[in-house]
Amino acid sequence: MRFFKKAAQQKVLRAFTVTGLATAVALVAGCSSDNPDEGSDLPSSSLSGIAVDGYLAGAKVYLDYNNNGRLNAGEPSAITDKDGYFSKAKDGTDYCANAASTAQKRYCLSSIGSGNDVVLRSQGGFDIFTGEPFDGSLSARISPDDFEVDGTLLDQKISPLSSMLTNVSDAVKTQILTAYGLNESHLDQDFLSEAGYNADITRAAISFHKVVTIFSELLDDQYDEFGEDFGFPQSTNGLVYKALADQINNLGDLKDLSSGQLSTALTAAFAVVQVDIQALYDADEDLNYSPVDGTAAIANAVKVIGLVANAIPSGTLFAEAKSRVIGVEMVVRKMIEERQENVPDVAQIDAAITEAEDTNSGLYTALEGTSDVDFTALVGVDFTAPNYADIDISGAIPLTDLAEKQLFVAYDEDEDLSDNKSGSAHFFFNADESGIAGTLNACLKYSDGNPKNEPDYTGQDKEDTNVEETEGTLIDGTWFAIDDNRLVLTLEGSFDITLISKGAKGSKTKYSLSYGGETVSWLSDDGLIDDLSVNSVTLPTDNAGCVSLLAPPQV
Repeated sequence: MRFFKKAAQQKVLRAFTVTGLATAVALVAGCSSDNPDEGSDLPSSSLSGIAVDGYLAGAKVYLDYNNNGRLNAGEPSAITDKDGYFSKAKDGTDYCANAASTAQKRYCLSSIGSGNDVVLRSQGGFDIFTGEPFDGSLSARISPDDFEVDGTLLDQKISPLSSMLTNVSDAVKTQILTAYGLNESHLDQDFLSEAGYNADITRAAISFHKVVTIFSELLDDQYDEFGEDFGFPQSTNGLVYKALADQINNLGDLKDLSSGQLSTALTAAFAVVQVDIQALYDADEDLNYSPVDGTAAIANAVKVIGLVANAIPSGTLFAEAKSRVIGVEMVVRKMIEERQENVPDVAQIDAAITEAEDTNSGLYTALEGTSDVDFTALVGVDFTAPNYADIDISGAIPLTDLAEKQLFVAYDEDEDLSDNKSGSAHFFFNADESGIAGTLNACLKYSDGNPKNEPDYTGQDKEDTNVEETEGTLIDGTWFAIDDNRLVLTLEGSFDITLISKGAKGSKTKYSLSYGGETVSWLSDDGLIDDLSVNSVTLPTDNAGCVSLLAPPQV
């Protein structure tokens, strides 16, 4: 068994992606050839707002000065708070005030204005409605005219609707808004709040982003350079939004098209995105491009547009909106998971759609009677005979007071008995003076069940695998709390994952570790314990110590 030095630890983290523990995400790249600081002739400004798909907590928000779809050095950034807000909290707390605490200032987005239009982006985070990671990005174009006299930008909404309009002309923007019965003032409304709620805005926004999600999940899986290579955006989301906007500009509200017309329009949009992706590959002579078959994704996108129109029709009450949004997201997540199987269960997807389209179904009765939904359990429901008994999260143990605490978790083998994957992790937490952030160390162990990774495997294709296994690797990182039950862990300075306390599963405590839309259950015998507890262990000092710590007990 090999032991990993710091450079090789990133391969271990990528391996843990398969089980939902971590993956590479380059949040900060080197400076691009477009200098983001050029032309900065305005005074420092604070920019406040909210990221909405559901509300996105723990998302990275930044000013994309060069509009390349990724965070570059020199571009201001911040994190959204537990309600999805940045710079100014829902209750009016000013995160950018001189008296703001260090913990509060992580939510402050402040910049030197360029005097030109600039793109405001959000990346990642997790959806408060579902409690699950948000895989992708949103954007909004802002201009100097949007700022107040004192240089302050207030209440900017970053949403699927603003994302659709980010890279289009004013004429196309007007055409798209008109097609959906909207106007420019609707861009300033929080379509998921009671004060700003409008069923037509909600339907349009959810419809847009779920189609983008279906396409981007496939394309991001196929083209690893997105989010990894400096010359590529963080995800394909922006490319898909632009191609979709062109189709809406030409054809109007997509829900009004026949299924054949809609399929043709989405096929055309998918083809345009492929052309744009190929251009990025062609710009680098070391990269080879190959097209991906989008037939199944296009068929699913057609179904989702019809689903959203039926689940969130005009006149849908605000009290019903949250459960309808969750129902649609459940179907989309089920589509994505089925796509990743060798033989997708189309009948199961169609059964889920039938349930989610019926506004009087048991699905919405269950969701409206549940205070906190275990979204992973909801996606796992067999919709040929749905049973919602397990979707209510109860008994979650708060992830609070983490000073000198530790947590051991192991891969839930019941999650997928067919994959033979296994893994475990031991986290050691320290807290700063705020009590809601700090540093951590982690010992990681992983096996993907692939014989090519076994030490005694001698096949010629051993090196074909991209997965690195480890019996124990020591990783360092930081953490901060989004709320009492959710933490964002940043490992090795760039790998962001979400740790969520889920409650009890039999005699064990259930947690989920999530990144990029993939969430997998992990179990703990003791849950979060104090460093002085009788069951606590000593933090290892090297990889060998992690191997010993995570070795199976001797029988």
